[in-house]
Amino acid sequence: MLWCRCHSAVLHGCTVEDEAFVGMGAVLLDGSVVEKHGMVAAGALVRQNTRIPCGEVWGGNPAKFLRKLTDEEIAFISESAANFANLAQVHAAENVKSFDEIEFEKVLRKKFARRDEEYDSMLGVVREVPSELILPDNILPDKSPEDAAVGSVDPHQFTCDPNKRRHGQTVLTKYGLTG
Repeated sequence: MLWCRCHSAVLHGCTVEDEAFVGMGAVLLDGSVVEKHGMVAAGALVRQNTRIPCGEVWGGNPAKFLRKLTDEEIAFISESAANFANLAQVHAAENVKSFDEIEFEKVLRKKFARRDEEYDSMLGVVREVPSELILPDNILPDKSPEDAAVGSVDPHQFTCDPNKRRHGQTVLTKYGLTG
């Protein structure tokens, strides 16, 4: 049984195909199938061995066919699937960081943080660097927080190869050199 904490969906012995949508609080029981581009509405109870076909919205308790999806809704489901997959990768990368990596990132972000352009314009400040913080996520040079505090770390000189992760640590690569 899979229980999704953030959406409170319960998936028990069912099949949810790629690019299918399961709403918040929905319950899918044994043998139920949600086909690609199928949608289960929030709070729905999908009974055992129920098949939700492509392009249909099902909802209620027990779930029943409500209507066909529009082309825009199908595109939204596909886009949402890609967004959630990317979010899952970011979540996984963030959760393997050690306490020291997190603290070091905090130091770097504070050190290189900038006010937004509107704030700067009110003060009459013009910056040569963009106001956005250009510190890629999940990138930490092999330095200690003390080194960052004294200004010896330039976070822009590092890149990360996401395919090279060893024991939860990001392997860094300087431009053109493998590490």
